[in-house]
Amino acid sequence: DDRTFAMSAELWKLDDNGSDWDVITSLGGSANGAPLIPFNGRLYYRIGKSSMGSIDNADSPTAVAPTNTYALALNDNSQDISCGKANAENIFLGTIAKSPTRKARVHQWNGTSTAVTKTYEIDAQGGLAMVIFKNTPVILDSNGVLRMLNGGSFVEIARIPFKRDKAFRDLTTATHTTFLCHYNGMATDGDRI
Repeated sequence: DDRTFAMSAELWKLDDNGSDWDVITSLGGSANGAPLIPFNGRLYYRIGKSSMGSIDNADSPTAVAPTNTYALALNDNSQDISCGKANAENIFLGTIAKSPTRKARVHQWNGTSTAVTKTYEIDAQGGLAMVIFKNTPVILDSNGVLRMLNGGSFVEIARIPFKRDKAFRDLTTATHTTFLCHYNGMATDGDRI
């Protein structure tokens, strides 16, 4: 719809006359790197590092936290949600593994249940940005590889010319705040990504 939302440690909605921001809910700490995902009449947002909540599209939205319908807790301390998008049927959430020896994942979720529908592992430490191209998720990973879901896995369709199988930057340091690509840093234009 035509409403405007913003987030920091809280989710905010711009009021109807555009003059003031109203707090909708706390996001449980820093929301840096957190996507806002519109899907099926709801707005989904990251809570903390590994959970998703949502609000409905009412004039005074009600927030839904994990363990409830329309919310998700990954319950995985080894992965943080890093990016996400929705196609016509599902929400896709990319992660960054906290250890360089672990692989990132993309979780497919119907946006309603309290558990993911399917999980795909990608051959990189992190999924940095995502876009939906012709109703199919495409993710840019931390090795500079563009991967598209082919039904059973995410396969390489292009790459930035970096050294193979090496992350562009270390993704595990506590002070690390800059990634190869912003989580909203991809777009589609006709037949191009």
